[in-house]
Amino acid sequence: MNRLFFCALCLIIFSTSTFSQNEETELKENNNYELSINGFRNPSIGLEIKHKSLSLHAGYYLTVVPNDDSKENENTSFVRAGLSHWFDITNSFSAYVSVSYLFGLSKSYEDESAYMLEGGVKFFVWEGLNLRLGVAGLMSPDHKLKINPTPGISYSLFF
Repeated sequence: MNRLFFCALCLIIFSTSTFSQNEETELKENNNYELSINGFRNPSIGLEIKHKSLSLHAGYYLTVVPNDDSKENENTSFVRAGLSHWFDITNSFSAYVSVSYLFGLSKSYEDESAYMLEGGVKFFVWEGLNLRLGVAGLMSPDHKLKINPTPGISYSLFF
């Protein structure tokens, strides 16, 4: 897992150094909304709509968590919907905090409700392409707290 984080960090650093900041700045300043098509875990495989500093997201979320009863990990999936608050630090870099409701679809979370608190950063790589890296706490009444990394990749459209 540490190798994955190191590779992601290297990719982010390389990507942001080649970012075309003028194009992204113009897109953000001339438009009020950002629609993100999320292709990997963060926040989910789905859609997110952002207006100013708030966004709503919904989609399919998959993760690997340690099983409460054994030391083995299990792949599990959820339907996820939530709200994020954004802190635009630069035109190519934003931080966020997020709260989400999850409904379990498989394994030990099947048909159960869960909640997630998450924090992280988003880097615009090129035009609308962006990468995210976060950390989330998965909470459910019948399970122990799980802390997981939440990498993501998405494409944003501005309108």
